[in-house]
Amino acid sequence: MKKYFALIFLFIFTAFPAFAQEGDFQVPEAAEIGYEKAEVVEVDDFSRYDEAMGQSVDGQKVKVRILGGEHAGELHETETVFLDSPSDVKVKKGETIIMQTQQFSGGDFIASIFDRYRIGWLIAFIILFLVLLAIIGGKQGIKAIISLLVSIGLIWWVLIPGILRGWNALWLTIGLSIIITFFTLVIISGFKKKTYAAILGTLAGVIVATILAVIFGKLAQLTGLASNEAHSLFHINRDLNFENILFASITIGALGAIMDVGISVASAVSEVRQADQKISFKKLFRSGMNVGKDVMGTMSNTLIFAYVGSALAMVLLFATFDQPVIKLLNFNFIADEIIRAMAGSIGLIGAIPLTAFIAAYLESRKKEEQIEKK
Repeated sequence: MKKYFALIFLFIFTAFPAFAQEGDFQVPEAAEIGYEKAEVVEVDDFSRYDEAMGQSVDGQKVKVRILGGEHAGELHETETVFLDSPSDVKVKKGETIIMQTQQFSGGDFIASIFDRYRIGWLIAFIILFLVLLAIIGGKQGIKAIISLLVSIGLIWWVLIPGILRGWNALWLTIGLSIIITFFTLVIISGFKKKTYAAILGTLAGVIVATILAVIFGKLAQLTGLASNEAHSLFHINRDLNFENILFASITIGALGAIMDVGISVASAVSEVRQADQKISFKKLFRSGMNVGKDVMGTMSNTLIFAYVGSALAMVLLFATFDQPVIKLLNFNFIADEIIRAMAGSIGLIGAIPLTAFIAAYLESRKKEEQIEKK
């Protein structure tokens, strides 16, 4: 069990570095920036007239105790003026927060409130998920956790660094998709014919989704620069191919759902074959297709809902201002989501007959081999 606990902690700390990447701050070049946990010791609310703003403002004078780094244990005071915005951080005594620290070359040290400390609750939620997966799933749940850790590790330590180094994002993603699909399905189902069928069907569906995304993405003249994050990255590194990054994200987004459909269809064909050793290839294929059709409706909805959900706030914003549909659909980020949803869904649909055919062929060969032995 020790190795499983080690893998769980590996998963937690794999996602942890993303925390330090958040925020966009303008600070003097001489300052060394850091982020440390701190405990709120004292809070003094105030309200005063601000001459620069020409209005009365509310805020807090806060005294904190730094909990980490070179200044651990030190008390520091900071002042926050509220802008009547959801991003205002109003703290309470005894609360744990994150401080942005600035250490200047001359020796000066400044600490200001960055945000609330959320990592503890996020880690607790992740652990709850992993524990439930292990308890309810048993041995299969443990295998699922291992495959999840490997997938996240490949994305975090191979895909992201590779793209930032200038590697072709699309080809790199396709290569990793092959590795992730093979490892995940083998570790969950073992070296079986249904596993091979699921792998081949999944990869075929992913390739279909990728090809269609590239074709229609280019026809729609998508740039991959629809989001604010992409624009920020463009100004930092203009050498990246953002069009390929967009297509790579579509491939990664579709992989999970297509893999789910692939193993569902292949497993169903295998179960039917075990129940009826004399069943023909045609009936096996039909059984796989029937299962695939049932799964297809819910999985397509899953993809569509996921993509709509990610852009829901923006769509609501445009709906609030009663923008015409023709204008809404021509926005880059909306076009991105449409291409993303359609490519993934078509890849999923394409994976069903391919997986059913391969699984039926492999399973029906068992019957042929048995007849030949007799």
